[in-house]
Amino acid sequence: MLRKVLIVAFAAATAVATAQPASATPTSASLVLTYQHEGDPMRVGTLRCGPAGGHHRSPETACAQLAAVTGDFSALLVHQDRACPLYVDPVRVTATGTWDGRRVSYDETFGNACQLYVETGAVFDI
Repeated sequence: MLRKVLIVAFAAATAVATAQPASATPTSASLVLTYQHEGDPMRVGTLRCGPAGGHHRSPETACAQLAAVTGDFSALLVHQDRACPLYVDPVRVTATGTWDGRRVSYDETFGNACQLYVETGAVFDI
């Protein structure tokens, strides 16, 4: 009897550990991303999710990070346990396109590249 209970408990734990919420993998996402460090030329890239791809250095990671917040850029806080220096060296990023069929538009200026990384992780790694 104990063996059956342990097998059922293990199966349930495995199912929970490997299950992903439906929003974790968008049916379609297509984004144009920009990154501009103050005084430098603007970089432009693309990110596609479902499947991951585009002109991006880490599309799988970026898609997973966005999926965790269902494509809501303002909800991103990827590395919340990391501290950044308090110097000012502005970085502006934008994102436009679609996430799961809805229009997405995001425009934010961060105090420096570290602050951008803490909040957005790999999303703007173009």
